[in-house]
Amino acid sequence: FVKNEGQVDLKIQFYEKGSSQPIAFTKEAVLFQLESGTVRLFPVGMNPQATLSAENPQPGRVNYLIGNKDKWKVNLPTYGRVAYKEVYPNIDMAFYGNNGALEYDVGVHPGADPKTVRFGYEGIASLKQGSEGELTVLLQNGGSLFQKKPVLYQTIHGKQVSVAGAFRVYNDPKGKAWTYGFDVAAYDKRYP
Repeated sequence: FVKNEGQVDLKIQFYEKGSSQPIAFTKEAVLFQLESGTVRLFPVGMNPQATLSAENPQPGRVNYLIGNKDKWKVNLPTYGRVAYKEVYPNIDMAFYGNNGALEYDVGVHPGADPKTVRFGYEGIASLKQGSEGELTVLLQNGGSLFQKKPVLYQTIHGKQVSVAGAFRVYNDPKGKAWTYGFDVAAYDKRYP
């Protein structure tokens, strides 16, 4: 992920232009630039004071040598993760690449309620939960995006403990956005 130092729209704080469609991160949302248009993924009812930052500095640097030399952007840092802190009380999110696919983590700290987490999609046709637990994002041009079945766990005393859970889709075709959250089984609320 590249930090925006003025080389793209100033609303964008970080972005990625890999082999697939460009992805941009603003303070409020993640924007996917697809052939069908822009798809916006955002936390519904997020804390307006949430912060957006980059983590995991990478060795690569980016240069934009376009136009007059005084407008060039050189030696821009790149990062492995983009994180939203305090999206909801005691809940953080982080986006990162994994084998060419964008993935995200939702960190639910002690005292937080995972039912608070709800994401909205704008610029899509609908959402569907698949038989394998995945989430299918149906695009307006007939295409689709997929989110794998969520993996929920806690780390307790150095051991990863699985927690049962699944996507929960709240389709509302009358509303502006299609939304989803998570059903989470019982877990030890003393640990993230």
